Amino acid sequence: MDLAGPEPELVATKEDKPIDQYFEGFTRLGDQIFFYKPSRTGDGAETTLQTSPDLIVFCSWLYALPKHISKYITAYQKIYPSTSILLLKQDGPDLLWRPTARQMENLGPAVSIVKGPESGMKTKPKILMHVFSNGGSFTACQLADAYTLQSEPGHAVLPISALVIDSAPSIPTISTGYVAMTHGLPKSLPAPLRALGGVILYSFIGVASVVGSLLGSEDVISSMRRKLNDSKGPFMQNGVNRMYIYSETDQLVPWQHVEAHAKEARLVVEELGIDPIVGVRMEKFVGSKHVGHVVVDSERYWGLVRSFWEDCNADSQ
Repeated sequence: MDLAGPEPELVATKEDKPIDQYFEGFTRLGDQIFFYKPSRTGDGAETTLQTSPDLIVFCSWLYALPKHISKYITAYQKIYPSTSILLLKQDGPDLLWRPTARQMENLGPAVSIVKGPESGMKTKPKILMHVFSNGGSFTACQLADAYTLQSEPGHAVLPISALVIDSAPSIPTISTGYVAMTHGLPKSLPAPLRALGGVILYSFIGVASVVGSLLGSEDVISSMRRKLNDSKGPFMQNGVNRMYIYSETDQLVPWQHVEAHAKEARLVVEELGIDPIVGVRMEKFVGSKHVGHVVVDSERYWGLVRSFWEDCNADSQ
C-alpha cells in the first residue's frame, strides 16, 4: 500500500483556488482526467515542432495537489508549446476500493484521447509518458489495460514512445507501506491521534499482507512492478526507452528499490537486443525528497527530460 505522494515533502495546504483554475486551458473529461490541446503553436518555442511530442501523458502521484501538478504542467507547456497534454490524477479510490471494471470504464475518455482524432494524434503518434511515484505508475498501468480492452486485436498496445519514471517503483514491504500511509495523515491532527492512527494503519497493513499471502493474490505494487517490466507489454514495446529519476534521500520509495527495478528492466531490454545503458537510464539526485527532485535542481531535471526525449526521437527525425 506504499502509494503515497509528496505531501510530506511538498507540504500539503488548503487549495488557494478551485482545481480547474490551476489547469487553465484544460478540458475536464472525468473526475481525474484533464486534457489540454494548444490553440496555436508558440512563437519562439524552445523546442522545434519536429522534435516535440504529439502528446504528453502525465500521471500524477497519489493525492497530488493541483498547485503542485500545475508547476510541472507549466514547465511542459513552455518547453513543448505545441504539444497536447493528458493529465491523469490519482486520488485514492482506484487503489483502495473501486472495482477494476469501473476503473476501465472511467478511463474511456483518456483512451479516446490517445487514439484521436480529436487530439490530433497521428497513425504512429510520438507519446511521452511521465509518471510519478507508485500512484502514478499504477495509473499508467491501468491506462494501458483500459487501452487494450477498448482496442481491436492487433492494435491493442498503448503507443508509448518514451517513459519517465519519477520516484518509483518501490518494493512492497510493511515498513515502506507504513511510512507512506502515515505521511498521508493530516498534519493538523494532535500527536496522540496521529500515534493512534499510526497503530491502526500498521495493523491494517499487516493484516492485509497476511491475508494476501494466504490467498496467493498479487498485491498492487508487485503487479505494477511486473507490468512495467513485461517484455511483451506496452512499457517495453519495441524497446521503449525509459529514464528513472530518484534520490537516496527519498523516505517513501528507497533508492535501492528503484535501482533494483531498473536493473531488471536492463536485463529485459538486453534480451530484446537493445543497449541496456541507453535503453534504461538511471538519474540519481542528491538531497531531494520524494517527487521533489525538480525542487532541488530544476535546471538539471528539465534538462534531463528534454535530452532524453531528443535522444529517443533522434532516429525518427
